[in-house]
Amino acid sequence: MNDNPPLLRARERLDELRALPAEERRSAALGELECVLEAYLKQAEQFEKVMAISDQYQASLREATTRLERMARVDSLTGLANRRDMVEHLDVELVRARRQQRPFSVILFDIDDFKKVNDHFGHQSGDQTLVAVAALVKTLLRRTDLCARWGGEEFLILCPETAGEEALVVAEKCRAEVAALVVSSTGGPISVTLSGGVGVFRNESAGWEPVVARADAGLYRAKVAGKNRIAGLE
Repeated sequence: MNDNPPLLRARERLDELRALPAEERRSAALGELECVLEAYLKQAEQFEKVMAISDQYQASLREATTRLERMARVDSLTGLANRRDMVEHLDVELVRARRQQRPFSVILFDIDDFKKVNDHFGHQSGDQTLVAVAALVKTLLRRTDLCARWGGEEFLILCPETAGEEALVVAEKCRAEVAALVVSSTGGPISVTLSGGVGVFRNESAGWEPVVARADAGLYRAKVAGKNRIAGLE
């Protein structure tokens, strides 16, 4: 077996110590032990420093991961769930509704004539309006409901274990409260209205998409009928 140089030197030094008279060997061994202990302590201190740096790195990594996960699920402007997060909740709710034979509903809102808000007051005021409407709607929902920014000025609300008539009540409450809201924006006070539609799960096998499609169809009917209203169920 080929020994490496440090190991050879250690063996040679051990042989030298063993060749010394007992008293000298004891004294030399103590000196060697002191050197070994000093080297060990230095290594231990360096190891502690490395571990401390590693702990700080791991904590920073966990914090960064948490931030990234939140960014992936939260709309950066309104603070609501984003479309991706809502889709995941819809997938979960669909499985639960099928298994338990329970209904669920969705509400699709759109801010009426939002382009005019941006054109007249500016995009910053438009963003402030979106934030204000989102914050108000969120306070009006039940603990189990989830509101997401579905896209642009559209908001989708998932109402678990909720039949259509009950969802219509929730939708109408949100519509009325937003109609009474006055947003203090940098461009001046802004008032907006909502149009909305409700879709109800009917135990179909196609997924949650038909439920959202029915809400979208209701939203369209509300727009055609004059806006600032919630379309009835179909």
